[in-house]
Amino acid sequence: RARTHGQRATLRFAHAAPEDIVHHVGAGTATKVIVTLTDIHSLAEKSRRLNAAREIIDPLGTLFTIDHGARRNARHARADLASLPNAVTPLLRNAGFVAIEEAAIWSTAFGAVLLHRARAS
Repeated sequence: RARTHGQRATLRFAHAAPEDIVHHVGAGTATKVIVTLTDIHSLAEKSRRLNAAREIIDPLGTLFTIDHGARRNARHARADLASLPNAVTPLLRNAGFVAIEEAAIWSTAFGAVLLHRARAS
C-alpha cells in the first residue's frame, strides 16, 4: 500500500531469542512490532519478550501482542470473554509501554485469542 502512494516501504521479519533481537533489528528502529506470546506460559518469558520488543521499537512505534486466554465456563463464553484474566497488560506497563488497549478478542473452541495494542511512548 505504501508503494502505491509513492512512499518507500520496508518490511523486515526477525525471529530470534529475546536476547538476540537487538542484534538482528537494531535498537529503536522498528515502527511496528508484533510479539507472539501464545507459545509460552511463563510470565517471566513473556516479560523477556516484551522487554526485548521495547528495546527495538522506535519511540513513536506501535506494539501488537497476540496471546491466549482460557474461558472459565464454555456455556457462558461471551460473558467470560469480557472478563478474561489478563496478565499481559501489567507486563506491557512494566516493559515501558503506554496507551495499552485490548484491540480484539476471538473466541475459539479452546478459549480465546487476545490482541493488544500499545505505544512505545
